[in-house]
Amino acid sequence: MNVTYRECRELVNAFALGVLLRPAARAESEDISRQVGVYRRQRAETQPREPSAGCIFKNPPGVSAGQLIDELGLKGERVGDAEVSPVHANFIINRGGLPVRTSSCSCAASASACVRPRHHARTRGTAVRPGMGDVL
Repeated sequence: MNVTYRECRELVNAFALGVLLRPAARAESEDISRQVGVYRRQRAETQPREPSAGCIFKNPPGVSAGQLIDELGLKGERVGDAEVSPVHANFIINRGGLPVRTSSCSCAASASACVRPRHHARTRGTAVRPGMGDVL
């Protein structure tokens, strides 16, 4: 199969009913635990801990969507209870009691409106809402 980050050509017009994963190499349990610890620390340092829907936008080719949003100074900007994370600009965090979908859509649409004219970038929203299509 042709599998890359967030893409599998064979599944563009199909879906998988199951999957069998095989390790690329054998490793000792301690080595695996140590590497999991590294990943957890890295995630804690680079991603917000507040409630969110995860990364909202897919990255356009050659650049990070979070970087585009950050370059416009949108970290910390809010729309109601939705806020562009001060830690990672591709995360929309929920500062109130709104459902994630409601708060994320408002803030994502605002971020998109700022990024598009300046960078001519279009990425696809991943966690905003079904059917929203191109967002950034």
